[in-house]
Amino acid sequence: MKRSILSLALGLLASPAWANGPPATLRYNPPADAERPLPKQLTVTADANDYVVDLTFNRLPWGDDCKNRCASVTLFLDTDNNRGTGLQLGKLPETGADLMVTIQGDRDFKEKSSQALLRARVRQLTSELRSPEEGELIADLNQRLDPERLVGHGTRVTLRLDATSLSIPAGKTMRVVYHPPADKALEATTRGMLSGVVPGSPKVEKGKKPKRR
Repeated sequence: MKRSILSLALGLLASPAWANGPPATLRYNPPADAERPLPKQLTVTADANDYVVDLTFNRLPWGDDCKNRCASVTLFLDTDNNRGTGLQLGKLPETGADLMVTIQGDRDFKEKSSQALLRARVRQLTSELRSPEEGELIADLNQRLDPERLVGHGTRVTLRLDATSLSIPAGKTMRVVYHPPADKALEATTRGMLSGVVPGSPKVEKGKKPKRR
């Protein structure tokens, strides 16, 4: 018997990928007067063939409560932890990013009505680009059409991005960058797709230069 969408969603939220190893964890204290919901904790890791992003917001990030001022959060993933590949922006922390992930509360407008929608967009970044917004859109997910990949439950949002068809650099470590509005960028590293971590392995291998596919 097929599992319901609700059970799939709860299963994704209840079984974090980082049970197999430590994720990149970023913590932020959003200002009380912020117009939009902001994440207070962000965790990112590679799990099997997926990049997993998990955000906990300071208030409901999507739905009817936030109306037209819902969350719009962008993360940068340097999937091989190599600033010489991917987006090139000089000394900015985002230099080296290979993916830009945007998670937002949106609305699906119809002729006489609209419906709240949780959406995730992913762009691939290369060194030829002048800005990350020019990156190729490689995924556009929403929780209605992609319930196994994008889940919103209360203030928590989890995204699983299938990396099997992506032609991007990969390494043993991955760097994550989140740049809050009008604040300094936050960075952390975690295991990458080539880490070789298996269930029960406590740490990512360190001390060697990441390899690229």
